[in-house]
Amino acid sequence: MTRRMMSTIRHFYQLSPLHRSTPTNPMKKKRKPAGPLPYKCGVVFFYHIPSTGGASINMWLKKYSSPKLYNFAYFQHWKSDFHSGQARDVSHALESEKNFTLGMDKHVEGLEADEWRLAHCHINSMYLNETEYLLQKWRSTVESQGCHMINTIMLRDPLSHALSLHKVIKRKRSNIEEWAAFLKNPAERGLWATNLDFLLYNKARRNPHNAKKEEKVRRAMEILQRNFDVVTVGDHDKFMNSVLEMTGWNRIEMPHANTFKGELNFTKKQVENLQKLLRGNGDLDFMDAVRVRYNGYLDYLE
Repeated sequence: MTRRMMSTIRHFYQLSPLHRSTPTNPMKKKRKPAGPLPYKCGVVFFYHIPSTGGASINMWLKKYSSPKLYNFAYFQHWKSDFHSGQARDVSHALESEKNFTLGMDKHVEGLEADEWRLAHCHINSMYLNETEYLLQKWRSTVESQGCHMINTIMLRDPLSHALSLHKVIKRKRSNIEEWAAFLKNPAERGLWATNLDFLLYNKARRNPHNAKKEEKVRRAMEILQRNFDVVTVGDHDKFMNSVLEMTGWNRIEMPHANTFKGELNFTKKQVENLQKLLRGNGDLDFMDAVRVRYNGYLDYLE
């Protein structure tokens, strides 16, 4: 490995200034629309966490890129690690993010006054805990052209999400006994990622700073608050309606994509153990915080 690559890798794992910051309580507010709706132009950016129904959302967004419909420009760049160990290599992860970043830099430039564009961020595209500044840079570029950046994300109930990912155990050459064992170690990288870990680290090194679960949850909520305009939990209609309200696009029904038609069977002990691991990782606290802020969870107690 070259000295330049080693320097880049060291930079990749450094704490960013944003991670060191101590902002006001991120639970107090969420992003509000920057002006009257619908917006006239901009970029709709989708951060796609695997096994959250994101394939349906991505297919829906791509329908708007059809020449027969809106013909919106569409960009994506991601690298799956399904069939190789490449994504475990930091240099592979860095190369993927580099290509995604270069593509996005071009994608957000030169917008017309009535133009919309689409972007799909997925496996190994970017690592928000370290490179949140990219979202802020792209938003600044879009807004400098009189348009709007609409960052979106779909989350899923942590236990349902983790159980559903068992469908790829065979393709990952694993088994049910070792599938979630990595969650016992706060910094060990597994063959899959929870909602919380994928938001923060994508598929790169998990928790490189050995942060406690409370800090991970605070950081994830901070990233959502500062950058994301549409945040939903398992509600595709709400996601679609929110985007349409902001853009004014004509409604196209969302298709169902990448659905699993097989059966997954678990013992009571296996489910309880997985729930315990998710709690220890911070995912249950994270989802409670998301539901309170974005879904009106427990509002009736106020």
